[in-house]
Amino acid sequence: MARVIGLRRLRGCLCAASSVLALGVVSTSVPAGQAWAGDFDVSTPQTVVYGNSGPGDPATLLTSVSSSGNTVRLATGANITQSAYGGYADATTADDVANSNGLTVSGGTVGQNAYGGYSDQGDASSNTVTISGASTITGEVNGGRAASATTGKAENNTVTIEGSAHTSNNIYGGRSTSSLAGGNAVSIGENAVIRSDVYGGQSQNGTAAQNSVTIGGSADVR
Repeated sequence: MARVIGLRRLRGCLCAASSVLALGVVSTSVPAGQAWAGDFDVSTPQTVVYGNSGPGDPATLLTSVSSSGNTVRLATGANITQSAYGGYADATTADDVANSNGLTVSGGTVGQNAYGGYSDQGDASSNTVTISGASTITGEVNGGRAASATTGKAENNTVTIEGSAHTSNNIYGGRSTSSLAGGNAVSIGENAVIRSDVYGGQSQNGTAAQNSVTIGGSADVR
């Protein structure tokens, strides 16, 4: 049985980890350094996809920059062997952030993880992942991921899963290793198939607060 962790809205507290069984409906009520903002569609097989890639080459990451305002759309035929990133901040300092990036998967597959925004050292905020249609994600789904062991908030990120989309690993609205995970949200539609745990927000060594999970009544979560 999958766990659904929505924190404050599921338990009515600001605790960093709380859980309920997913048996039905859970209801809720530009940084410096970026060289190029991507906005493109992918409908062919790729090894990996980055929103902040070189123009015309989604598998080539623009390194050591912040990543903000990028949008990637994966359609039928976009079978990604590794991971897909709306934006990836291959950061050297906490000032290099991943904010306001978007990843939309309306077909195809992602063999590893799907991220709206990912930052090695800084914050990951206001990123989105939307998965629909007959899409399949094998790895984790993260709206925003702040991966630094010492700093980096994950705030106001969202994951929306709808249609007959299928996921088989954990889903996080926002996830931080060391700092705040707050104001993140996951929404799962009526026909989605989820074979994993669902977290509104998670912080490994910090605080998780005011995150939410909404699950449609016919969604298959287990």
